[in-house]
Amino acid sequence: MYELEDKDETAAFYERGSDRAVAVVCLAIVENRLTDLLKAAMRKDEKTQGELFNPSGPIGNLATKIKLAYMLGLIHADVYSDLRLVTKIRNEFAHSVRITSFDEPSIKNRIESLHAFGVWKSLEQKSAALTDPNADSNARLQAQILRDELSNWRDRFRMCLRLCIWQLVMSTKRVE
Repeated sequence: MYELEDKDETAAFYERGSDRAVAVVCLAIVENRLTDLLKAAMRKDEKTQGELFNPSGPIGNLATKIKLAYMLGLIHADVYSDLRLVTKIRNEFAHSVRITSFDEPSIKNRIESLHAFGVWKSLEQKSAALTDPNADSNARLQAQILRDELSNWRDRFRMCLRLCIWQLVMSTKRVE
């Protein structure tokens, strides 16, 4: 469903560390895919791209990248909205020592507000019908996997990011 760059990125995405670490590291992966998308839409000039995407450069900030991708029509409004929300979640973890868990009410509310969360919940509800003993075994297995993937707020956050990453990768392929 999503494409991670390498085994290190995959390991980071599934890190078992603190919720804070998951929020920060997973957003770094999203930012990598967003940077890839923007670079794919630009002239191939590594020196100028390096200057633009340098952390202190004009496009070095995640919020700027999100806005630019949206304004250039590279991402859909739903993805734009979700990326802004997950950035707020990451910022809550990064800038508030009080926030330590995806179970915090402010974090849960933001996750529930994600378009991607609505997509997963809809799939979960549809798959619930597939748990009927008369449904085929593949359908029951898919339903169980989806339930497991949405079993806690940390995994729900990751699932939402998986959808965002997939959408960014697909957009990059279209641009290339």
